[in-house]
Amino acid sequence: MKITEKEKSKLNRILSKSVNGIDNVCAFEGLIAAAICSIDIKHLSSIVADIFGDQVWDSEDDFQFFVATHAKINNKTARKLQSNIYRPMFAKTKQELQQYALGFINTYNEALADDIKIAGFTIDVVARPDEYTAHPSEQVLVYINEVKAKPLSCLSNAVQNLNDYRLSLLTESSNYGNPPNMNNSTFH
Repeated sequence: MKITEKEKSKLNRILSKSVNGIDNVCAFEGLIAAAICSIDIKHLSSIVADIFGDQVWDSEDDFQFFVATHAKINNKTARKLQSNIYRPMFAKTKQELQQYALGFINTYNEALADDIKIAGFTIDVVARPDEYTAHPSEQVLVYINEVKAKPLSCLSNAVQNLNDYRLSLLTESSNYGNPPNMNNSTFH
């Protein structure tokens, strides 16, 4: 299930034709994580259209490779998000983490409840650190500087918190695992 360096290079070549800034494997992984963390399902066809617009693929092989690699990254990201400690697969440097965060925020467009807004803010700080050089609140500035100093752990925690938030909403909105109360039921 590992993505090889050769596969990463081929994926980067394909993504270089992006029309929306998802032009490298780190941004692509961020996009996939955002799609997983989103409440609404984002189908592969809409992901392809978002990234490439109406471009024609160079070859059927490139398209098949893209679909297969998307599935690998998607499945591995979903498994990692269910673990106790989530970390991006490809993004390790500050620049790569910034690309990942940009891919994430370009895709994730949920309205966040107040109790989870800090996760979205954290990802935005990693994506655009130069925009957060000052803040009127000293407490917020301390937090911004902490995110800038530890972008990997802050970004990872924020993404995992957004996924946990999505799962909590799904659990609240369904009776899955909670059978209906049959005590007051009448059967005919």
